[in-house]
Amino acid sequence: MEQMFVFDPRKGCAVLAGTLDGKTFIKRAKSNHFVRRYKGYGISVEIIMALKKKKIQNIKIVTKDNSYLSKVKDWERIEDDLGHGAQNFMPVSWMEELGKDVKKTKKKTKK
Repeated sequence: MEQMFVFDPRKGCAVLAGTLDGKTFIKRAKSNHFVRRYKGYGISVEIIMALKKKKIQNIKIVTKDNSYLSKVKDWERIEDDLGHGAQNFMPVSWMEELGKDVKKTKKKTKK
């Protein structure tokens, strides 16, 4: 999986925006990443443009309690800069709710 980084002017350094997995961009979001003003999450305008250029089709937001799926093309409706650079925002009500993202791991069994 390819990692994608973007410069955050408030932090003064590059931060991990997410990873590419096939035709899906995966963003892991902490609870403080939820933007109440838009009732959803934001992704850098720069990252959205790069995803379109790479012909990435989907964006998956993974939180501690849930995961959401949306199309890249639908992220350009709301744009704002809240101090971390220009971002596109999408309310979770516009996304497909997938439920908790649980990674399946094999349990070790004693022989």
